[in-house]
Amino acid sequence: MAEEIDKRISYYTRGAQAYNFGDYLTEYFVERMLVEPFVWASQYRLIGSALSDALVDFDLNGLPDEARVAFWCCGARDENGLSPDRRARSDIWGVRGPLTRQLLELPDDTPLGDPGYLVPLLHTPQKIEALAGKTASMVHVFARDRSEEFRRTVGADVALSASVASFEELERLFDQIASVDFLFTASLHGAIIASAFGTPFAFWDYGEVDIPFKWQDFCALLGIDCEFNQTLEQGRLWWEAQGKRQRLPALVPMLAACPFTVRPSIWQRAIAHDAAKGHAVPAHPVGFDRQDWIDLARQRNRARPDPDSAVPARHLARAELQAASKALDQAVAEIDRRMKALELDFSQTPQINFAQGAAGHALMTQGWTPANEIAPWSLPPFGEIVLPAGSGWERAETLSVSAYLYVPKQADGTTSRKVWVWLNEVLAFEQSFDNTGDGDSMEVNLSMPIAAHLKMPRDLVIRICLEPVPVPSELGVSDEDRPIGLAPLWLKLA
Repeated sequence: MAEEIDKRISYYTRGAQAYNFGDYLTEYFVERMLVEPFVWASQYRLIGSALSDALVDFDLNGLPDEARVAFWCCGARDENGLSPDRRARSDIWGVRGPLTRQLLELPDDTPLGDPGYLVPLLHTPQKIEALAGKTASMVHVFARDRSEEFRRTVGADVALSASVASFEELERLFDQIASVDFLFTASLHGAIIASAFGTPFAFWDYGEVDIPFKWQDFCALLGIDCEFNQTLEQGRLWWEAQGKRQRLPALVPMLAACPFTVRPSIWQRAIAHDAAKGHAVPAHPVGFDRQDWIDLARQRNRARPDPDSAVPARHLARAELQAASKALDQAVAEIDRRMKALELDFSQTPQINFAQGAAGHALMTQGWTPANEIAPWSLPPFGEIVLPAGSGWERAETLSVSAYLYVPKQADGTTSRKVWVWLNEVLAFEQSFDNTGDGDSMEVNLSMPIAAHLKMPRDLVIRICLEPVPVPSELGVSDEDRPIGLAPLWLKLA
């Protein structure tokens, strides 16, 4: 990419060294298809299972009360959808499937479809002769075992990875999916891209189905039964009985719902595509062709904090200087943080803590609340700690994190919470913790080996993910209305 995309556009693992290719489609669309937003929002989400209270809280954390999130053709993560207060701060421009539309009580003519179906408008796959007639498997990007050996255990000829680091790798994956004879996948966007390019597919269940609701919503979109399979043979039978009956969504309604300006050439291709697939031109306006959608867009734009409005020049200049000062302060703080991180030598300081101003605080990147005298709390979807290359971490055999874990008693009586830790995209720790004490938090220790193949001269990216629980205000234990996760106390290498 020539430049970083708009900072208001959110997606999972943005800024990482490698991406889940379904999330990375966000960057691809912005670069190849979209121009700029014409509906104002504080944050935008353009693809994925993003309609959840936790992600709305994550996107709006620290922003003023009038801040809003705009979702384009996203799907709900579960049957809870959005609570009324989060829904009031969200603008929904199309959804992935009919289950999400029904869950959010949206109008019946709300455009449906996953933006992944737009990929053929942006890329013409190059057939790979070596893959002709082959079967392929694809595990979820965060599967416990993502090794090629495991991906081949199901009997597929080739094993595809859902992790990409560039547009070149992304398009190479498109070519691979379009070239194989059959895709057995635990990645939803693997199935969507296969469906878009006409490759037979089936859903692979190896005991780790990710977000069941999204698969059900996707199948409801296509008008087929949602069924997971353990073997390739079962998958092929499902395809013959169900998969090949799929009804692909029209593309024009999705583009019509997009809160961004779409390049004219993409519109032309979408119209030609829909005509070739037999989709009728809508008899009534859809998306932003509808007057109520247009009125809402105008309302949102009028309500935005617009520096071009009739503000006295002196006040405007003061506001601009204040904004510039704030940005400069943030830049200085970030430079200071990075300098402290680069100065750390684990051979001299094998244990660090995470209080405000401490060495560990300099290693924390995304997914944390502000630190206090003890530590910050992690936010969904993960809290990230990065040990810099050359700091000596690669000489250690084990990594341990001592932390406070928020494990409240929930309405159903549950008093446990699961924690996962990835080291450079490799799952290194997975455990459920049971809270047997009287408080809502407990002290835990996350101890894990550092695999030999990870010990390279590069950063060690530690991602701590938690099973979601209700926020404290929903449980009635405090007024805190944002998710609370894990507060690291110290990290030790040995």
